[in-house]
Amino acid sequence: MRKIRELYRIDDLPIFQNRMHATAEVARACPRGNVRLVEDPYTGLIYNADFDPEVMVYDERYQNEQAVSAIFQEHLESMAAMVGKYLGRERLLEIGCGKGHFLDMLLDCGFDISGVDPTFEGKHPRVVKEYFSPDLELRGMV
Repeated sequence: MRKIRELYRIDDLPIFQNRMHATAEVARACPRGNVRLVEDPYTGLIYNADFDPEVMVYDERYQNEQAVSAIFQEHLESMAAMVGKYLGRERLLEIGCGKGHFLDMLLDCGFDISGVDPTFEGKHPRVVKEYFSPDLELRGMV
């Protein structure tokens, strides 16, 4: 067994940085967790050894939309060009499509794309509001 090296520790932090809360009181009572950054000496990988995926529930209250930024919009446009060049325009699947901005951008450009994300708000015929899993039987390009 390899001995990991602890690099940094801080306890009792909100587990989400992008969660919207109805009131300040609800925000102060939000779920919390610890960060213990460690390094694996064999791989050099640094990770949070205290990360607990069971408490990470992504839903409509998770807000991470960056598309309102002109700089980020330029980034998305360059990514759309790369997707078209390297992946093509047919049978695409965006796992973790967020609020669907990039998905809609690609649809507007004629791409055949669907998305999956439990944080998606509203209804969209091409978005499944769930975590991705093989049980969804969604297939992108092969």
